[in-house]
Amino acid sequence: MGLRELINRNSKVTAAAAGGAIVAIVVVSWSQSRSPAVEFPSQAYFSSDGGKTFYSDSASVTAPVMKNGKEVDAAKVFACKDGTKFVGYLERAIDDKAKAELDRLKAEAKARRTANPSAGPDSEIMSQFSQHLEVKRPNDKNWVKMDSPAASAVMMVKCPDGSNPQLVIP
Repeated sequence: MGLRELINRNSKVTAAAAGGAIVAIVVVSWSQSRSPAVEFPSQAYFSSDGGKTFYSDSASVTAPVMKNGKEVDAAKVFACKDGTKFVGYLERAIDDKAKAELDRLKAEAKARRTANPSAGPDSEIMSQFSQHLEVKRPNDKNWVKMDSPAASAVMMVKCPDGSNPQLVIP
């Protein structure tokens, strides 16, 4: 008996199996296409000495801030394969107006996450963030706007052996 004949004799079973397969494919496709919930850390790294050292504090703080008479900037900390952690680059608001706008954007992003917890990163808000930030390497004197071409080079962090480090979140 051939396959065609077997299918014709058992049409109800074949239809049920095909329907089940279609449902399974739809469920798997849907679950894989959903954006994972975005995790916004409650802590972030900061540095008050240009990136030589770093510490963690509340991520709700928008750098730069003054602490113990020193300017504190956000520090993007990375780790190499050997576990060595270091500040790859520093980040801060361009000015007080930008700092206020960043605080507004953070509140908007939080409200959007609350309304839709399973939504992925909001590219519109992330783009607006970059317009109000500047970055520099720990040993550089000058800051560059994050949305400028020069910022890509600053944020291209490498380990001493040339390998790519992992971003570390406190």
